[in-house]
Amino acid sequence: MMVLPSVESIPILLLRFSQNAKSDLIHHTIGRLAHAGIVVVTSEGRDDDDDKAASCTTSKAVVFGLTTTQAMLENEAELIGMVKPSRTQNDQIPIIMEHFTVDARDDFVNIQDSDVCFNENLVKNLPEIDRSDYDSEGLFTSADRALLLLSMLNALPVLEKDEESSELSRVLDSLKVMHCEANTEQHHPKSLVQVLKNNGFVDVIGPVHSSHLKEKILRETASLKTGMPIQSIQSYYGEGVAFHFAWMDFMTKWFMIPGLLGLVVYVIRKARGDTVDNCDFTPFFGLATFFWAALCERCWERRESRLAYLWGTYASSYRDRISFGQRPEFVGEMRKSPVTGRMEKFYPYHKRLLKFAVSALVTAVLLAGATFVMVIGMNLQGYISSEDLEQWGDEKHPLYFPWFAQLAEPGSIFDATSAWKSFIPVILRAIFVMNLNNQYRHIAEKLTEWENHETVRHPRKVNDILFLLLFTRSFFSSLFSIDGRL
Repeated sequence: MMVLPSVESIPILLLRFSQNAKSDLIHHTIGRLAHAGIVVVTSEGRDDDDDKAASCTTSKAVVFGLTTTQAMLENEAELIGMVKPSRTQNDQIPIIMEHFTVDARDDFVNIQDSDVCFNENLVKNLPEIDRSDYDSEGLFTSADRALLLLSMLNALPVLEKDEESSELSRVLDSLKVMHCEANTEQHHPKSLVQVLKNNGFVDVIGPVHSSHLKEKILRETASLKTGMPIQSIQSYYGEGVAFHFAWMDFMTKWFMIPGLLGLVVYVIRKARGDTVDNCDFTPFFGLATFFWAALCERCWERRESRLAYLWGTYASSYRDRISFGQRPEFVGEMRKSPVTGRMEKFYPYHKRLLKFAVSALVTAVLLAGATFVMVIGMNLQGYISSEDLEQWGDEKHPLYFPWFAQLAEPGSIFDATSAWKSFIPVILRAIFVMNLNNQYRHIAEKLTEWENHETVRHPRKVNDILFLLLFTRSFFSSLFSIDGRL
């Protein structure tokens, strides 16, 4: 059976220098990486003359394939607390999830080849583990390798500990690039990769794809027998992508229940000549949907917990959930910690509160924009029309815009009574909303980055902002879809 090639023989990550990077900067960066155990196994776009013209910028982007040794990966796995399946001495619980340690590596390697069936004894009804997704020792997957090497890159400072300067730091100084955290007593070097990325010298850092694993996932996805290859996706793309596909696979199956019930109610309604307002089965369908939603949520929580335990991302306590590492992009001043007495990077809380206030103001403006777009869409679809003015009497309808509403009147371009014209504003709104969501995501990411969160939990703030925007859009859509008129 084919397994992953030796980590020393293939590139794990691609590091691309932009055209702004000078040859001497590239040369000394590669030297700094090699000194930390990160070596170049492939290169593209670098000429032999580049080293001779050290002070000149490259004429094209330069791409390096980076890798390291198995021992370095294992040391990094222990350092970041990677969780892997481990053997125990307990016959009742032969396999548990433990933080990997180099000293106890024999308990972690070749779990899939042990006499104990991992899937059947650890947790039930989980994706089958494919031995070809792992290395020769059954320890790391492609996603694990990429994660560990990226962690090594992010943790690598420009200067070694207690080192005041180097060839690399002098090159950065000549380019007027700040590579240390200023402090009255001493300088603390920043992450080399983040310095290069923030100043535009490096524009891409990403994993190297494996053609045979991609083809394997594609075959399994297209097969009706195997279903969605969640475990293979997790082993190749990582937990974040795998949870997305696990959720989509789960919901695709569960949505069949209300879909079939809705179809039955629709057929009965048409046969009896009822409408959604006077159909006797509509309330019961709503009640069934309510219980379905509650049951669906609980079942997904159980599956999510099982997958999280299997993939080593389950946190058993609140302390475990918040104990994430410091973001390399985090900016602050160095100070002595009042708790530990050690030097730490600190950002004043009052400054972050001010940024929170600005972010809240921008988010409010975005929410107002999303609300306005949905109201205009309701006018174009005929949900808000001149017929609603009678209900308001002498008062002005707050959501009625005559110029847009008249386009949905009979005979107009978006005739709401037409079988096909009524779909035009729906399609236009869908296209517009998709582009609006992309723009909002970009703004949310920029705002969250600007707020300067210390830990890697900051993507949750992006999701919070996007949730408010999407909730506003969905609320208005549901409001008019249910009531028909306002």
